This record gives sequence, C-alpha cells and structure tokens, in this order.
Amino acid sequence: MNIAGLDIGTTGCKCTVYDIQGNLITESYQEYISEISEHSHVLDPNKVWESVKYVLKETTKKASKINAIGVTTFGEAAVFLDENNDPIGKSMLYTDPKGDEECAAIVSEFGQDYLNNGTGLTPGKMYTISKILWVNNHEPERLQKCRRICLFQDYIVFKLSGV
Repeated sequence: MNIAGLDIGTTGCKCTVYDIQGNLITESYQEYISEISEHSHVLDPNKVWESVKYVLKETTKKASKINAIGVTTFGEAAVFLDENNDPIGKSMLYTDPKGDEECAAIVSEFGQDYLNNGTGLTPGKMYTISKILWVNNHEPERLQKCRRICLFQDYIVFKLSGV
C-alpha cells in the first residue's frame, strides 16, 4: 500500500509517496507563480491544477500504485466555480490585503464577542467570508456567474475525484 501527500502551497505543489511502513518512495515538486503586489495576492486555480497533474504524473513513474492521497493547502483561499465547475478568475490568497471594510461590517453587524463565541476565531480579513463580500462589493459580475465556492483543498479533491 502506498500513500501520497499532496501539498498545495502559495508558490508550488509537492507530492510525496510513502509505503505503509513510512519509507519514502518518491517525491515531485513544481513551482507556479502567485501574483503578489501591494494591492493584491492572487493565485490561478488552473495553474495549480496543471501543476498537481504534473507532480502526480511524475510520482507515479516510481510509485505506480497509490492507494490514498491526502491533500493539504495553505490558508483560506476561495475558488469561485461557474455552472461547469470551472474557476471564475483568480483566487485571493488569505494574505490578500482586501477585505478590511467587509470584515469591519461583519463585526459591526454581529459583534466581536458573538463571532468569537460562535467560531472560536477573531474576525479578520484573511477569512473567506470577508473575501466573498469584497468580491460581492467590487466584482459583482463575478459573483453572479458563481454557482459554487470552495477552498483550494476542496477544489483539488473535486478535480481528483469528481466529488
């Protein structure tokens, strides 16, 4: 039995395969470009998917049978999908500077104590809800085309499994 770990990072993805005893069989890595500027931190889901396919192809050259794959990713980054489950634009990374006003509006509406007690988290612009609201306020046409929103790990699992 072989188990693969697929790690999706902000600058590249890596697949590592181990046997059931924990011995490393093989690994592969491919970089991609996150677009980082003062006003925007985004990543193209299509480029990430192409890199995932590449690293899986490379690892299966030495580990022809993979029984399970675990997927890990960076922090929250929403992938907006259209009616065909294709990404609509690039995804804002959790580090993207946008979302301050939207987070402040959420805190104003519900109160910080309520949000802390309900989620166990301190509200912040890094969370997906702030990014979704930012898109709603600044790119409403993008949200109108959207049929599903998932995080990167969910997107990759969906692409691998169809579920």
